[in-house]
Amino acid sequence: METYTFSFPNTARAYGISPEIVNPVIDSLIADAPEKYRLKLIVSELVMNAYIHGNKGDPNKTIDVAMQVDDEQFVVMVKDQGEGLKEEKFHEIVMSASGESDESGRGMKIVQRLSDRVQLYKDKDDKFCIRVTRRINSSPADINPDAGRNSSLEAAMSITQEMNGDVNILSLQGRLDLTSAAELKDASRYIIDKENCKLILNMEAVEFINSSGLGALVSILKDVRNSKGTLKLSNLAPHVKEIFDITQLSNIFDICENEQTAKSSF
Repeated sequence: METYTFSFPNTARAYGISPEIVNPVIDSLIADAPEKYRLKLIVSELVMNAYIHGNKGDPNKTIDVAMQVDDEQFVVMVKDQGEGLKEEKFHEIVMSASGESDESGRGMKIVQRLSDRVQLYKDKDDKFCIRVTRRINSSPADINPDAGRNSSLEAAMSITQEMNGDVNILSLQGRLDLTSAAELKDASRYIIDKENCKLILNMEAVEFINSSGLGALVSILKDVRNSKGTLKLSNLAPHVKEIFDITQLSNIFDICENEQTAKSSF
């Protein structure tokens, strides 16, 4: 089982570019597209957890990532220099991270639901490690360290606005994560400030979403409701809808199959 290792400074910029380094390796190791997405999501959540909660944003600390794959399983280990998290606390977080008003806390729930085993421990260098194992649902691709290096990565978030009568439509494209969450909230804010606003977020071109992206959507939903408006999500790809189901947000958001259905439902 070959090991691929990476080390990042604990900075927002490093977190932002980490997918550009990690994702091509996953692309080269795994053939099945939905499986690739789940593994990228697991790694993203673990790195974000290390950055925010483990190292608490301290730029003098580091995040270490190691990935392994064979015919049966994918293993990722993410280490930080924080105090660590006991298993009891981990399970408490997982069980409690489903409230409608919670804008954070869903990351570890996603990791737990997508994994077959989660181990928490301190290594010999006193670094806290989360080790996640997932049985893979397809055969690994032929292992080639250069494969995928030139493949297209999920793009940074871009947002296009249009009006259809009194309905505001924001079409999202690219990654919706910690880096782009604030941009989406800013783009929505001036629409939400209008009382009784009608807002559709078309997510057809969202290539990746993690718990930070979900937190941004929950924040927008709360603001819309506070202004007596209505929010609908449309065109969720299957891999995106799966994350809404895992976190039970499918029961909170009004999700429409397509934009036309969303428009006609106001």
